[in-house]
Amino acid sequence: MAIKQLANLDALKQYIKPPSPRDIQEVVLHHTWSPTAAQYRGKPTWDAIRNYHMGTRGWSDIGYHVGIGPDADLSLWALRPYSRSGAHVLNRNAYSLGIALIGNYDAEDPTGILPTAAEVVRALCDRFEIGAGGIRFHREFADKTCPGTRVGLTHFRRLVMGMQVPKAEDTQPNIPTLAVVLGGNIVPCEPRLVGGRLTVDAVPFFNALDPEWALGFEYPGFVHADTGRMFIHEAAPWFKAHGWVIGGEVWRTETLPGRLVIKRLYPQRVEWLEGGA
Repeated sequence: MAIKQLANLDALKQYIKPPSPRDIQEVVLHHTWSPTAAQYRGKPTWDAIRNYHMGTRGWSDIGYHVGIGPDADLSLWALRPYSRSGAHVLNRNAYSLGIALIGNYDAEDPTGILPTAAEVVRALCDRFEIGAGGIRFHREFADKTCPGTRVGLTHFRRLVMGMQVPKAEDTQPNIPTLAVVLGGNIVPCEPRLVGGRLTVDAVPFFNALDPEWALGFEYPGFVHADTGRMFIHEAAPWFKAHGWVIGGEVWRTETLPGRLVIKRLYPQRVEWLEGGA
């Protein structure tokens, strides 16, 4: 299907109204980084992105499903059909929608485009019954700043959810695919992959530690160039011992008398699987 401009938000809602054969569970927000907002030229820009994705990347179509332009009208665009899996986030395309903001929001000001982005994401969340925990940023799953260091995930989720009646699951803790679990609690320390290594924001991570654990932990660290914050690198045996969840695999086991109990954590629920000792 050719890329087409949608007249307004109501037109977007009509566009996504037909049933989808996919079980859509997440909306993932992106920025293009290049082209920047200043370089935007309307449909020719989207066509150029599509040509790059198809001609250089070898994809069947543009990777994103919905686009938002930084022009005066904050134009909305239907890109890849939402009934088809996108090509925008590794290992999550089958059940996600990719939303692209034209711009480099590491450097450019996102305040003008974010309200429209929130309206679009709200419409998608309403249509596909997605809670706040299903609103994701690309940087959660890749070594990128996408959708830009000037865009905060918590702020954006609040912006979206402030526009709609919260669903019941929105009040429950969401356990992302990449998360830190310490003492049964989720630690909001922005786990991310940097150069293929798992890292976390040092301050909230150490604030959550039991002092006895913290004293025994030696870590390599670095200052993230885009955020200016201290991050610490993976120390796999230590993380396994204290309850990491990585890529859906839980690295924590507890042995009870006569049996082995494995605690597996999924979004919106905790499930216990029991096996032989």
